Amino acid sequence: MIDEARNEALNVLEETVRYGSRAVEVALSYLPDDLSYIVPQIRGTFINFANRYRKSREVSLLDLVEEYGNIPKTEILLRYIILSSSVATAVERPKYDLIYSTIRDAYDELLPFLERPTWRGARKTLNMFGDGIGARRDELGTALSNFVNSTTRFAKPVLYKRIALIGKYRNLKDFLRGFMTDNASLHRTKMLGLLTRIIGHETNIPFAGKIILRKEYLKYDPVVDMYTALVALRSGAFLAVDDDRTKRVLNALKQGSAAFKMRKVVPLVRDTVRLARDPMLYEKGASDIGRNYCSKLMCGECPIRHVCKRFTSIEVR
Repeated sequence: MIDEARNEALNVLEETVRYGSRAVEVALSYLPDDLSYIVPQIRGTFINFANRYRKSREVSLLDLVEEYGNIPKTEILLRYIILSSSVATAVERPKYDLIYSTIRDAYDELLPFLERPTWRGARKTLNMFGDGIGARRDELGTALSNFVNSTTRFAKPVLYKRIALIGKYRNLKDFLRGFMTDNASLHRTKMLGLLTRIIGHETNIPFAGKIILRKEYLKYDPVVDMYTALVALRSGAFLAVDDDRTKRVLNALKQGSAAFKMRKVVPLVRDTVRLARDPMLYEKGASDIGRNYCSKLMCGECPIRHVCKRFTSIEVR
């Protein structure tokens, strides 16, 4: 019976991965028109390069960096993604549609800050957003500070393109270390996790070419937002993790009291995500399902309804 439950849970994981492979990352759904049109160009460039790279030893990853550099505004797109990832992960219970649409609508005003990230620009941006994205002022201040730190980590942004820096990384660990200072804050860790998911997988914006080609994304450490946690628990995917934490959730379900604090379930959900064939795709799919279906109890329209356990009494606070 235990093996059967685990196999069913693994099936839920796989179906969520499949959905994630075709789901659109919410951050990309709200790109400004000025940037959204180049995303297909970047994907096409990567696919073409990957085919050549696998066939010939004479093809270098530096070629990919150069080809990306020939696409207009790729550097601004990358910085925009770093900024939006930083802001989105600063909010404890993010309303992604609100956050990303607010950033998109402020794009023209943000452009000078993206081109030259400075502390003065961060303060101006802080005042610009105010309370409009659902973040406390200190949370937003941390997000903007980490954006400036990440963007200026190696060199002055006006002198060195981040695309070239990202292109040199061979593994995920070095990539994260390169973007994070020692003793990085929890927010910065989450921000880098989301950024990695967006630029480190070929289904999104494949800037991190070496990481993708070496399949380093399989070592991804999940961000685990509220939506992912909700889906991992309500769908029964967590049953793939066979330990005392799983039993506690099942016992709570039997007793009819299945409300959990987010910080209490994050370790279980993170271990659940890691069991997926592709953790990045699982988290992208689960977060999308949670935002659009699970949090609204739209079970009849959910893309994984045929495998979901429908533990809808579970709440995450």
